[in-house]
Amino acid sequence: MDFFKFLRQEHAKSGYYAVAMALAAGVLNGLLAGLVIVTAQHIQPAEKNFKYLLLFVAALGAYWYAKRYSLSRNTELVEGALARIRHRVTDAIRKSDLEKFEQVGAARITSVISTDAVTLSQYTPFLINAASSLVMIVVAFFFVWFMSKLALVLTMAVLVISLIYYFILHGELKVRIEKTSAKQTEYFDGLAALLRGFKELKINRAKNEDFFQNRLCVLSEEMRELKFSTGRDFNKLYLFAQSFAFILLGVILFVIPTLSPSQTPIIPQVVAIILFVLGPIGEVVGCAPLLAQCNNAVRNIQRLEDDLRQPAGPTPPVRATKEPARFGKIELRGITYTYQHPSGEQGFTLGPLDFTLTPGETVFLVGGNGSGKSTLLKLFLNLYRPAGGELLWDGIRVGNGNALRYRDLFSIVLSDYHLFDRLYGLEKVDLARAEQLLDRMHLSGVTQIEDGRITNTNLSGGQRKRLALVVSLLEDKPVYVFDEWAADQDPEFRRHFYEAILPDMKRRGTTVLAATHDDRYFAQADRIVKMELGNFVQP
Repeated sequence: MDFFKFLRQEHAKSGYYAVAMALAAGVLNGLLAGLVIVTAQHIQPAEKNFKYLLLFVAALGAYWYAKRYSLSRNTELVEGALARIRHRVTDAIRKSDLEKFEQVGAARITSVISTDAVTLSQYTPFLINAASSLVMIVVAFFFVWFMSKLALVLTMAVLVISLIYYFILHGELKVRIEKTSAKQTEYFDGLAALLRGFKELKINRAKNEDFFQNRLCVLSEEMRELKFSTGRDFNKLYLFAQSFAFILLGVILFVIPTLSPSQTPIIPQVVAIILFVLGPIGEVVGCAPLLAQCNNAVRNIQRLEDDLRQPAGPTPPVRATKEPARFGKIELRGITYTYQHPSGEQGFTLGPLDFTLTPGETVFLVGGNGSGKSTLLKLFLNLYRPAGGELLWDGIRVGNGNALRYRDLFSIVLSDYHLFDRLYGLEKVDLARAEQLLDRMHLSGVTQIEDGRITNTNLSGGQRKRLALVVSLLEDKPVYVFDEWAADQDPEFRRHFYEAILPDMKRRGTTVLAATHDDRYFAQADRIVKMELGNFVQP
């Protein structure tokens, strides 16, 4: 079972004692049941029965301690394991290549962390309790064997037949749960598209209706049908759990007198034990669908970790240093890149391209939409790995050993930028310069930077992008990469960006590589590099 492998791998040796206590609780529970039956057989009117009372109190105390410890400790261990999983997944996300991140998708990551991890957290205590109950059932069956081997044989026969039926239902349920989980991820992806594309849908009624009716509603209906069929299988297991007890009791009551009339007197004791274990049996069988969900959750988590894992190979350690990264020349030599569709078909191809950037340059990258500018920037930033050619930093190829240090050269504001609410990575902030930049961007009245925190990020699109530029400039990196920064700015700030900010950066010796459409400001660049269909052309 994937769930039990997960517990064994994540708990290691620290969980053995907790598992032992869970098993001990099951044994003590079975002994308590047997002790109650034995005491009921030997108790006499007006008799004190101190021996049985002491045994009962001792067994109950030991059971209570073992049960409480096993539940608390196993819950603690599982929550610790889930915390490590969240840490591993988020760590893998931040270390993964952009290509891999885009292939995995934000919807799938969100579904795994928000749904599958929660499933494990919620259901693990029930499964641990069911494991303890299973041990109690085994102990109770020893009492049945002691009283009547025939009763035990009949009981085991009913159990075997029931288990065969269980595995049939479990197989069907497992398939439906996996399909439901995949459809739920697909629905979340559609919901994310609704949130991201709200403006586009709001402005286009036909698109709005088409997307809602033929995408979201269809996914919602498909998910409803899958959840209904999954629930139907759950109900089968539930009905089986409810009926199993009566089937077992019926066999004991009506078959034993027929096959062995001499054993009829022991039926009340056997029935008493069966009644004791009915609750634990229902608990064990009732946890079957929970175990199926936990197995599916573990598989989803493991597949996500596998998909995010970096390819095998030596990764030299990165020497920790606070010394700012510098460069004399960055080169792209024969760089090529091809987008791969999920179907395996090849898409847009870029290159082969040769490109060089030297300190202090201001280079504009121009071209129409789809010409390859954004892809080239991602290759230049080492966010994409080239299919061919090489990226050189002062003559040294950029690879696993120096990629992190290479990326320290850059500060970026790309077209799909994200604005954090804190100045992460900045130990010291030049507050005077921050105030000056906010004032230049006409933001000093709407937000401030205090103790490394941005007081207000709930701004208009243009304001947020200007604030992103302020944060970027405070990072004070040697190379800045902008992707259509001025595209959504009004004419005043567009002119201010090209005629004030970029010249000021050049005076500071800062290198700028900017993708742009603003041909009226091309004079501000030292070089113009034009792209068409993934290749350089004469500007």
